[in-house]
Amino acid sequence: MSKELNVAIEAAREAGKILLKNFGNPITAKHKTAGELVTAIDIESEKKILSILQRDFPDYSVWAEESGQEDNESDYRWIIDPLDGTHNYFFGLPLFGVSIALAKKGKSELGAILLPVFNELFTVERGRGAFLNGKPIRVSKRQASESVVNICSSLLRLENSVELLNRVKALVFNTRFFGSAVFQLSGIACGRIDAVIEGNEKLGDYAVGHLLVEEAGGKVSNFDGGPFTLRGPSYLASSGVFHDELVEIMRGMK
Repeated sequence: MSKELNVAIEAAREAGKILLKNFGNPITAKHKTAGELVTAIDIESEKKILSILQRDFPDYSVWAEESGQEDNESDYRWIIDPLDGTHNYFFGLPLFGVSIALAKKGKSELGAILLPVFNELFTVERGRGAFLNGKPIRVSKRQASESVVNICSSLLRLENSVELLNRVKALVFNTRFFGSAVFQLSGIACGRIDAVIEGNEKLGDYAVGHLLVEEAGGKVSNFDGGPFTLRGPSYLASSGVFHDELVEIMRGMK
């Protein structure tokens, strides 16, 4: 395990302690944008993560969900979401987590996702596989008719959202709306769910998760089936078993 991954794990665990300590307590929140909340816990968690990462890697650039970017003209950039699933957290729902990725020249190379309530640490390094609490994980082999697919809430704002839901539901066993990218993507990687259709995510939401899915044997693409990049913001992530069928559905929605 690389030094960078070890430090990312340390930072994720320390941030997780902050999230758990405050989870379930009354907290205040403000609107970051219309329909998007940020809490003091997001900010406290991010400060703790940055203090640890910059202690050991002061020259690396940073993209952080709450504090923005710091460009140190480095090939390496930390990508941080200190609390993915803020709305779940605010309302006392346990589906949230910490995400810390390290990208090199615009490509994720390693990262850690921590789901604090479940004490689950997902780790990944490019070319070395995906792990949950130190044990290798793989995507499911379920067929579409047996599968569970997450559809993000942003897609429900589309004019043809009902048609989209009907097409997906006709293909799969069931659909869900989890409200946390790190929960969803780590769920694909360890075989709990089978696919995610995401319409509008931020960099920190998927920077670790997409690599985790790929290293666990899954597939991530844009809606046309082309290569996914960190520019996002839309993607299809799946076990790969019926990925092409999902691409066809999304192509037909244009």
